[in-house]
Amino acid sequence: MRLSEIAVSSFARRFVATVVVLVVLVAGFAALTFLQGPKLSSAQVDTTAVVSKPGQTLRLFTNERVAAVRKSLVSISPAVPFTVSSSGQVISVQFTRPLAYATTYRLAVDGVTDPDVAQSSTLNYRFRTASPPLYYLHRSGSSAPDEIVKTGILSTGRSAIYSARRIQDFAIFDKALVVVTLDARGDSALTVVGRSGVAQSIPLPGDGTVDHVAGNSDTGILGFTFTSDGPTTKQKYSNTLFSVNPAGTGIPTPIKGVGGSLLSVLDWGFVPLTNDIVAQNIDQSIVLVDTSKANVVTPLGAYPELGAVAADGSSVVVSDSLGPLRVALPGGKATRLAASRFKGKVPYEGDAPAVVVPGGWIQDDQTYDAATGGFVSHLVFDTGGTARQLYALPNPRGTIGAIVASPNDEYVAIETTPGGATAASDGYAVNPRAKTVTTVFLDIATGTVVKSVSGFAVSW
Repeated sequence: MRLSEIAVSSFARRFVATVVVLVVLVAGFAALTFLQGPKLSSAQVDTTAVVSKPGQTLRLFTNERVAAVRKSLVSISPAVPFTVSSSGQVISVQFTRPLAYATTYRLAVDGVTDPDVAQSSTLNYRFRTASPPLYYLHRSGSSAPDEIVKTGILSTGRSAIYSARRIQDFAIFDKALVVVTLDARGDSALTVVGRSGVAQSIPLPGDGTVDHVAGNSDTGILGFTFTSDGPTTKQKYSNTLFSVNPAGTGIPTPIKGVGGSLLSVLDWGFVPLTNDIVAQNIDQSIVLVDTSKANVVTPLGAYPELGAVAADGSSVVVSDSLGPLRVALPGGKATRLAASRFKGKVPYEGDAPAVVVPGGWIQDDQTYDAATGGFVSHLVFDTGGTARQLYALPNPRGTIGAIVASPNDEYVAIETTPGGATAASDGYAVNPRAKTVTTVFLDIATGTVVKSVSGFAVSW
């Protein structure tokens, strides 16, 4: 055999051997893939939105198609209510309630298979939720400027994001801050402050006062009431409800009620996650208004007091002479929130309206103190069968003001005034507060005091 023939034969043997090895490797990899089942390629979740809004979704992306995933195959720790669906290479886990702040969640999906392959696998993923900032108003009580302060529920740091003389109120949006200030005559001014610090005035319908300010971060709409200066009989506007888009035209327009008439209100509030508002007219009738549609007004009955809308937008609290009721939205069905016995007695309802949260409601229960001859406030969580104390005021003469739950119903902020009715007022012409007002933040599940600040008007 010639040398050239020997070389060709040797090359052929090496080539065949290489091909055989490659075939074996490919077969091995194919078998390995077959035996392992689908794998997790990536995941997607908004760790900030998931603590402030229900219905947020965690999406798991796999390296191959997956068969339908049953809810029983999914486990989440800490446990939370959820639904699950799957399509193609995506498994979607939707949380029906907002999650807890600054918490690590671990998720496992067992028995994940390709539609054409029986071999299953387990997908594991974990993520940590955010702890969004909160804001409050601190009035200096002196000639120094007032401050709108940014802080966190789990942090000790604070920073003033805006300061000015005589700040009446404010509203926070994603890209702007709206501030209400009072001049020397007591008239109000509305100012939009962008994240860059550029300020722009919102024109009001004349000289007068703004009150009951609130912002809807979902729609970017600001709402407020306006009362014109002058004698009551000659006022063009009296507690008239207006709305404005600070990022749009910036021109306030009145919100219409029944029959297209202007709404003159005692109180009002946005319904979270919707375009709706709830308003209490001066005759105490309460209506639900869809601001996205002209003249779509739903009467909800007449009640002396309008309270807070639930964080999930499902209900609003009202009160009559017998105590608080929960009114379902949008239907209007009213359910009595009968106070459970507290310290062996049926308590009296305090001045602060109750706030509905999952599993019950939070309210100011007052009991008679024979030693002082007065009533003592206790913040309680009432399930409708039992009442658990969340907070007791250090000073028995103190009072509880506004009660505001966090968007995920994990914490509650309560405004407290140590001196109660005898506390000195800051003397503001609109929205006056006690100079000593303090906001206390509590963990609803445990009643633990998380922090307290000198100020009020908390915006989560």
